[in-house]
Amino acid sequence: MYRVSASRPSPLRRAVHAAVSLLIAIQLLELWLVAFPWRIYGCSMAPALWGEHSHIRCPDCSMVYCRCSEGAIADGAAVCPNCGYVDSDAEQRATLPGERVMVFRSLYQFRCPRRWEVVAMRNPQDASQVVVKRVVGMPGERIQIRHGDVYANGQVQRKSLAQQRAMAVLVHDADYSPLLSKLPPRWMPESQETQWGWADGRYVHAAGDPREPVDWLVYRHWRRVGKAAQVEEAPITDDSPYCPALRREEDYSFVPDVMLSFRVATTFGRGLLLLRATDGREQFQVHIDPNAQRYWVLHNGRQVLRSGGMGKTPVLEGGLKIELSLFDQQFLLAMDGKTLSVVPYDVGTTPRQPTTRPLAIGSQGLGLELRELRVYRDVYYGRPAAAAAAWATDKPVRVSNWGYFVLGDNSPVSVDSRCWPEGPTADAQLLVGKPLIVVLSPGGVHWLDRWFKVPDLTRIRYIR
Repeated sequence: MYRVSASRPSPLRRAVHAAVSLLIAIQLLELWLVAFPWRIYGCSMAPALWGEHSHIRCPDCSMVYCRCSEGAIADGAAVCPNCGYVDSDAEQRATLPGERVMVFRSLYQFRCPRRWEVVAMRNPQDASQVVVKRVVGMPGERIQIRHGDVYANGQVQRKSLAQQRAMAVLVHDADYSPLLSKLPPRWMPESQETQWGWADGRYVHAAGDPREPVDWLVYRHWRRVGKAAQVEEAPITDDSPYCPALRREEDYSFVPDVMLSFRVATTFGRGLLLLRATDGREQFQVHIDPNAQRYWVLHNGRQVLRSGGMGKTPVLEGGLKIELSLFDQQFLLAMDGKTLSVVPYDVGTTPRQPTTRPLAIGSQGLGLELRELRVYRDVYYGRPAAAAAAWATDKPVRVSNWGYFVLGDNSPVSVDSRCWPEGPTADAQLLVGKPLIVVLSPGGVHWLDRWFKVPDLTRIRYIR
């Protein structure tokens, strides 16, 4: 009797089989599931996604920010979005290539795109190009853009907390204070007899008598004028920090949609923490009692009894994050990432009056230490610069039953449904998939008076 044994394949043969199997798996993944890293061109989706850009460290406040570096968009000096410092040496910075993203190609075979979702699609004017936009209008809807907001069938379209975070544009970060020009801080006490003190971005209030009046710390928005050390109060506008040379200052629009974000390091004593926000017409106040772990909301001086107008709070310690916003004609309060209160309101057709002091934080006897104070604004949709068409900016337009209305986050430079000469609808057949992850984001390192390009692993992120 003979025993027959199969011969084992050689290591070289096993390696060849593994390589072939891997290539087949990659081809199947790319065909049906994921398109391997596609590079972003253009800055129409900044800051969510970047095409060619430069990293600039502000010589005054030391914040690092990005600036578009493509064609005429990059002309002129860079302007720091945090302190307004004009950097005339920005053109010497290294130009970094666009980010690379993974795209889930087959997702829209199982479901339709959702409002505020980022999509990859064929350019209606050039099918060989793939562009990335955000869906704001659904099939069959009548879309109109009024005062920066998106209306569908006459109703303003509002965003959730996660969607607001994804689209928020940074206006001011208190961790970065101008040092060269000695400009005044934007957060200032309302009264000269104040218990507020601040240093290195931390704001501290001493404990006192809870029967005393509220001691307000007010955000005053300002802009630089004339000499570098001069400022004047001005409302928040839709000027683009990524391409400041694109429009004239007189063409900017007032943005009433603001967001406040900060962390509570600690509280001590008894009293209340108060928050105040206004869009130029409507005013909201939040009263928070950390000892009783409860809050209540006032709208134009009257207590809100619905939509989470009162309730319990987490413990305000250990860096708990508080977020308050007035985006899309909606008041929203969140703590520790959880939405506690949502109060929609209607401003009608009357434009809101510009305000230079939209936000304030108050203490009524409560001891506080606050960190990471940041102010954001919403994306403001308006008429695109140098556009041949301007769909939905003057009157409503109807989206076809088989398409979508899409816009770019960097509204002034985006070529999207507002601009296409053929019409505002992005046909569903043009959809390629959903961008999922930024897998490679280039960065710049300044060393020995030169800029070097290196991968920035900290900017690998999920796309919202």
